[in-house]
Amino acid sequence: MAKEYQHRFFKTAKNLGLRSLFFVLLGFLLGILSKWMDIIPPKQFGFWGPLFSAGAEIFSRINIWILLAVWIAVRSKTPLQAALSVFLFFSSMLTGYYGYAEWADAYYSIPYVIGWSVAAVCTPVFAALSWYTTQKGRVPSILRMGITSCMIFTSFRLGGRIFIPDLALSFLMMILLFSKKSFLKRTHFNF
Repeated sequence: MAKEYQHRFFKTAKNLGLRSLFFVLLGFLLGILSKWMDIIPPKQFGFWGPLFSAGAEIFSRINIWILLAVWIAVRSKTPLQAALSVFLFFSSMLTGYYGYAEWADAYYSIPYVIGWSVAAVCTPVFAALSWYTTQKGRVPSILRMGITSCMIFTSFRLGGRIFIPDLALSFLMMILLFSKKSFLKRTHFNF
């Protein structure tokens, strides 16, 4: 019995370590990619320039990061695992983004650094709440509606303009949170 428990403990610790490493690397690489797309002029990519420009615009807005965080949380096995994974993802994403900005001598604003850092510190709470959207009941339903409303609200730019890719991401969020058979939930790997 003790050997079985030890085996299970080390297997769980190994999986948690690999999961943590995966999200640290993913966040770091997406942070670098996001800043790289911010500073490279799209006309360097010729025919692909408009697509590159759209990708840079999407990765510079908050909705893609909310969608990724909720997807990570929903695919986690426990709320604690969701909190840890999303925190590691966000903190390493910020490290990659601002580390690359510093290395490339690119412009960034200190208030943005502070704002994103505060957001990263708050992500464990929001990730755990997002994990609870997978449960049944009134509170998970309210959480699902709140997350979706937040996504739709952030789709509007200052001055009332709508950013269409953000609305598409909001639609993906609705599929993720409200559909029982969502393709976003049925991936072959479980985080």
